[in-house]
Amino acid sequence: AYPTSDWTWEDLCETAQAIVDAGAAEYGYCMSSDDYQEGYGNWIYSYGGTMIDYDPLSSGFDSPETIEAMELLDGLLKSGAMPSQDVISENAKDVLFTSEKVAMTTLGSWMLAGLKANDAVKDKIDCVELPMSSKTGQRASIYNGLGWAAAANTDMPDEAWALIEYLGSEEAQIKQAELGVTMSAYLGTSDTWINAAPEYNLQAYLNMWDNMFIFPHSKNTVAWDEAMDATMKEVWLGNMTMEEGCLKVAEEMNAILAEE
Repeated sequence: AYPTSDWTWEDLCETAQAIVDAGAAEYGYCMSSDDYQEGYGNWIYSYGGTMIDYDPLSSGFDSPETIEAMELLDGLLKSGAMPSQDVISENAKDVLFTSEKVAMTTLGSWMLAGLKANDAVKDKIDCVELPMSSKTGQRASIYNGLGWAAAANTDMPDEAWALIEYLGSEEAQIKQAELGVTMSAYLGTSDTWINAAPEYNLQAYLNMWDNMFIFPHSKNTVAWDEAMDATMKEVWLGNMTMEEGCLKVAEEMNAILAEE
């Protein structure tokens, strides 16, 4: 059966495995080791865990809730219902999805335009709200904003600023939504984004509004992000258990965060 808005992550795991067992697709679900905004971060927060705590500033990867969510995901890796790191490092998840190697994946709203233009799959896909935790009954979605920047040494600073100012205006944001690029940054103006592709259930994205968590960040996000990605890659490769990986990420993150 197709996913529904009342699915749990366990439902997703069971269906992903059933799809593979039935030979209906090579993989039931897809996520890469560095895919935490569209991927495992949402599992963590729906289970009541966290990637980072802000008071005091510390990693959340050693919390029981975070480890529980990640170990559920790990079952897909171990069973082969999700691509290994060897596979995902060679093929992006959207490529595996559009080539019909993967039956289900989690993608951000910014992927809509590419999917809608893909003749191979555009008439075979749809979207639904992210699953919830069977333990907490909560679903979660990590979100972030998009920004514009100009080079400090540009020869045309006034023109660059005028462009950036326009791109951040309500007029331009509504146009962005109307074109189906992604949602508008202004409250109450994303209905036009839904209308850009009425053939899909885009309302599912807006239904996540009350369950959003800001993109995990700190002053030195890049440092712990790189360390986290390196460790999770080892888990995806099968070189350490998921719990070992989570505890190592927590240790590395805390050391980096302590320097902030």
